[in-house]
Amino acid sequence: DGPIDIVFNVVSDYYFRSKFIVGQLDNDLQNHKIFQYGSIHRCILGKKNEDTIFVTHNYAFDQNRITFVETDKGNGVSVVWSLQAISKEKTRIGIANFIKPNFIKVGLFNLFMKNKTAKGMAESWRILNEYCEKLATENISHPNSIVLPEKVTQLAQ
Repeated sequence: DGPIDIVFNVVSDYYFRSKFIVGQLDNDLQNHKIFQYGSIHRCILGKKNEDTIFVTHNYAFDQNRITFVETDKGNGVSVVWSLQAISKEKTRIGIANFIKPNFIKVGLFNLFMKNKTAKGMAESWRILNEYCEKLATENISHPNSIVLPEKVTQLAQ
C-alpha cells in the first residue's frame, strides 16, 4: 500500500532491496547512486548461489504505470518490473522473470525451487507493503527519491 512514487522509490533503491527481498543479502557494484538507464548492480545471494550482475534498461513511464527491465549480464535472465497505480494510495506491483529456454533448468526449478521462490516472494511483498504503507501513513519520504513524470503520478479522472 502506497502511492506509485513511494513504491518506485523503494524498489529502485538498489541499496535498500536486501531489506525487503527475501534471500538477497546485499547489492553492490552500483555504477551510479541514482537509478537510471544502464545502471548496474550485483545481487549478493550468499554462498549457495552465484551472485548476479544486472543492467537496468527499457524504462517506460505511462499513464499511472512504470515498467523497467533488469537483465543479467551473463546468464540470460531478465526481470521485468511493473508498477500500476490503482488509486492515489495503492500501487500494484509485479515481477516477471524470463530465462533462456533450457528444459533441464526449467524442470529442476519446477521440482525443487518453485514453491520456495513463491513463498519468498510472498514474504518480500509483505515486507515491501508494510514499509511503503508506513512511509505513506506517516508522510515520510524514502531516503532515495526520484521525481517521476507527472503522467505517472496523476490518476486519470
